[in-house]
Amino acid sequence: MSIPKLKQIDEGDEYYHVRFRQPYRFDKVRIPNWAERVAQSISKDSKVKMGRTKAGNWFPQTVMIARPYRNKSDARRLSRKIMKKLENEVL
Repeated sequence: MSIPKLKQIDEGDEYYHVRFRQPYRFDKVRIPNWAERVAQSISKDSKVKMGRTKAGNWFPQTVMIARPYRNKSDARRLSRKIMKKLENEVL
């Protein structure tokens, strides 16, 4: 399975928010512990926002990469690795 194209990167105070799917596609968006563990196996202190569709399926929506020692290029690279692991190994 291929990962979706990166839509945008926003810089927050603590995280780069790397969006792969638009939030309007989902009924609910959450940060589940299991997805956070997957993200942190690749990049310390990272998180994943998961979105639930009307059909009840969950998909990664945004990867949050901790900022202290990262730049946008790192955020882009690490978020793709996290998405690949989620899409190909977990879901």
